[in-house]
Amino acid sequence: MSKQFTQEFKESAIQLVINSKASTSQVARDLGMPARTLQGWVQEYRSERGLEVDTRGNVSKKAPALSLEEENKRLKKENENLKKDAAILKKAAAYFARETL
Repeated sequence: MSKQFTQEFKESAIQLVINSKASTSQVARDLGMPARTLQGWVQEYRSERGLEVDTRGNVSKKAPALSLEEENKRLKKENENLKKDAAILKKAAAYFARETL
């Protein structure tokens, strides 16, 4: 039986991998999920944004292949995701601020 993850969890997990020095496997272990699942999510994320990763883990931008409409759509979606992330972080900060009082 496979475990179902919310879109919010998926996006947060991807951002953890992208923004941390930890390996995808380590992040997956910390989150209690299969590493292959998280690797697939990150690979899909990078592919959608035209990012390539070499064998040393360096990320570079692929040659642009999107039309203006596609790029605008992608940027709007990314903006929406960033707003969601900011809202989550704001709630987490408020929660932890109450915990420390």
